[in-house]
Amino acid sequence: MRRIELLLEPGRVYRPKDFADQAQNPTVVLERLVSEGKLERLAHGLYHCPREGRFGPRPPDDDALLRAFLGGRDYVQSGPAFWNALRLGPTALAAMPLVYNSVRSGVLKVGRRTFEFRRVRFPPNPTREWYVVDLLNHAPKAGVSAQDLVEPLAGALASSLFNRSTFLSALEEYGTRSTKKLVRERLSEVRS
Repeated sequence: MRRIELLLEPGRVYRPKDFADQAQNPTVVLERLVSEGKLERLAHGLYHCPREGRFGPRPPDDDALLRAFLGGRDYVQSGPAFWNALRLGPTALAAMPLVYNSVRSGVLKVGRRTFEFRRVRFPPNPTREWYVVDLLNHAPKAGVSAQDLVEPLAGALASSLFNRSTFLSALEEYGTRSTKKLVRERLSEVRS
């Protein structure tokens, strides 16, 4: 038990299998650490070692939570926080984050956060241009229509805010049919 306590890192999210080589029954040990206040139980099979902040214990960050929940498998976060940073118009605030992964789909509560998981293809290292395509694919979730985004996008591409060839390549690989059609039609209109 003492060895496990020494291994605890504040801010990290654990699963019982993380301690399989340290204890015969890791779940029992983790539950004991919860009762002693050293860990917080987030969900079935997820435990958080709280980090002290100015106003008390801080919740785990999304990356630590998702990494543990998905068992270390690759994922990409997207949604309003990423789309707003593109400066193409939408300023959605309340929508839940999207998590693209290869394991789960659906709206799930993980710890105290709710995420929309989607089992879809995604790039290992998403670019800003990929996030533009993702925004166009999910424009209603951002509170705008895809048509309203094309003109600001054309201006951003013309001013080199986004790399045109990287954008077109991301569009080809990850855009929906309707997104591809809209962008091709509207960008050709804007250029003429």
